[in-house]
Amino acid sequence: MKRVAVDTLNQPNSSKDLTPAQMSCNKKKQIKIEKNDVDGSTSKFHIIVVYADYNLVARRKLFDDLTVFAQSIPNVPWLMAGDFNCITNLCEKSGGIPASNSSMQDFNDFIMAVGMVDAGYIGSPFTWSNNYTGNASVKARLDRAMFNSSWKDNMLDISVRHLLRGVSNHSPLLVSQVDIPKYPSRFIFQDVWASDDSFMSAVSVAWKGVEQKSTSFTTLLCRLRVVK
Repeated sequence: MKRVAVDTLNQPNSSKDLTPAQMSCNKKKQIKIEKNDVDGSTSKFHIIVVYADYNLVARRKLFDDLTVFAQSIPNVPWLMAGDFNCITNLCEKSGGIPASNSSMQDFNDFIMAVGMVDAGYIGSPFTWSNNYTGNASVKARLDRAMFNSSWKDNMLDISVRHLLRGVSNHSPLLVSQVDIPKYPSRFIFQDVWASDDSFMSAVSVAWKGVEQKSTSFTTLLCRLRVVK
C-alpha cells in the first residue's frame, strides 16, 4: 500500500484556490496531476506520484519516461513524490544487503537528468521497514519528494513529513506548503551545547545507532550526518 498525501497548494501571492486537478495515470506506475489557476490563466504546475518497480530494468524505463516528460516542460513547476524503490546513498539504508552501486547510480543520474532537488523531510530517516527487529531488521528511505528549479522559483516552499506507518510497511508522506521564508545556513557547533548534561549521551546514542557500512569512510560520513 503506497500513500502520498498532498495538501492544497496555491500559487504564491494569491489567496485563490486552484481548480480541480486533471489527473491521468498509466501502467508505468506514475500518476500525473495538472492544475491551472482558477482564473483560466496559463499558470500551471504538475505533480507526479510515482510507484517505481523493484526491478532495476523496469525502473529504468520509468525513469526514462519521466526524463522525456521533464524535457517537454522545461519551464513549468513540477513536484514528484512517491515510492522510488531505491536510495541515493548507503546512509539511506540500515540492515540487510547493501544497495548496489548501479542502482544508486541510476537513481542519482535520473535526479540530475530531470533537474530535481530533494525536498528533505521531517521525521524518521527511513520510510520503509520489513517490520522485523534486531539483526533481521531492514529499513530504508524508499519514499521521497523532489521538485525542479521552476517549482522553487515560482511556488511556495513545501515540507515533507514522514508519518507513522499503519498497516503498510511504508510511511505515508505528507507534503504541505509552508509560507515561511527559509534562509540558507551552514552548520556551526555551539559551545553551549556541550554544557548540557545530556549532550554526550545524545551524541553517543546517535553515533552508535549507525551500523557499520561497506567502508570506514562511509560509516564515518553517515555517523556525522546523524549526529548533526
